[in-house]
Amino acid sequence: MTDRSFDWHDEQWWRAVKLTSLKEGEGFLFSAEGHDIALFRVGEEVFAVDDYCPHMGDSLSAGWIDQGAVICPRHMWAFRLTDGQCLDVASLRARTYQVAIRDGWVYVKKPADLEGSQSESKQ
Repeated sequence: MTDRSFDWHDEQWWRAVKLTSLKEGEGFLFSAEGHDIALFRVGEEVFAVDDYCPHMGDSLSAGWIDQGAVICPRHMWAFRLTDGQCLDVASLRARTYQVAIRDGWVYVKKPADLEGSQSESKQ
């Protein structure tokens, strides 16, 4: 979900794409530091989920949006954009990322496991 007011620390966020470059309801693949992330614009909100479908590994950015969920193109399973929960199999969930919009840019917050590994390597 999009957060328009966030505590800005440059090293904790990736600058992904200009908001105007995202097309309504279409996936956009963003890659950073070994993470492939599917971005979806729904109205003025942007959502980010792992591009990797936890069912069979297909690209979620190649899917489409239906009623607040991304539909995986392989088996048509739905993953809720807000929390990644699979609506077809309760035990499956796609990782989601915090998103912010600042000065017309979409930012994706780095996952906590990545932040920890970077701060450890700086010490």
